[in-house]
Amino acid sequence: MDEGAKTIALTVSYGTDVTALVPTITHTGASVSPNTGVAHNFTHPVIYTVKAADNSEQQYIVTVTRAFANNADLSNLSLSSGTLSPAFANTTTSYTTSVGHGVGSITLTPTVADHNATVTVNGTTVPSGHASGAINLNVEANTLTVVVTAQDGTTTKTYTVIVTRAGQVVEVLRQEAPVEELRLQQRNQVRAQVRIQWLL
Repeated sequence: MDEGAKTIALTVSYGTDVTALVPTITHTGASVSPNTGVAHNFTHPVIYTVKAADNSEQQYIVTVTRAFANNADLSNLSLSSGTLSPAFANTTTSYTTSVGHGVGSITLTPTVADHNATVTVNGTTVPSGHASGAINLNVEANTLTVVVTAQDGTTTKTYTVIVTRAGQVVEVLRQEAPVEELRLQQRNQVRAQVRIQWLL
């Protein structure tokens, strides 16, 4: 309360319904208007008038401010490829998934629980409920980081997704000689053996 400025400033927790607050006002005057103990809408400042016993009046301006939200949770997180393990839960912050070698990039779609919060994917701001830009994947493990910042600007929560990209599979084909070629080689070997026997 600022007696000199005749103002009263109050802060209530986030989520408080300021449209029907019931103030209790203690005063030394003869009366106060609006009446104390009666619900009022404090979306905007409310002026209270205190009347003294000598009928003199003094006005006070009461302002109620809601605190910023400290909710830094995600309500959902999805991938363009692969499946989160374990399944998403806002209290679980570490996930893994595997993709084939043919998946060279991936996008993440984070959705914040409180619409006033902001979110980044690998340091880049992403609108809630929208896919991030494509993130290139190396073979083996890739760590992706999702950071949610609450409306209060100080509360944060970090989610990590480790994406493992499979290595390239190389197929080795063995060429076999045609059957006719093998038969010819066998006949040549027999002829060579016959010639050797005659020479002996």
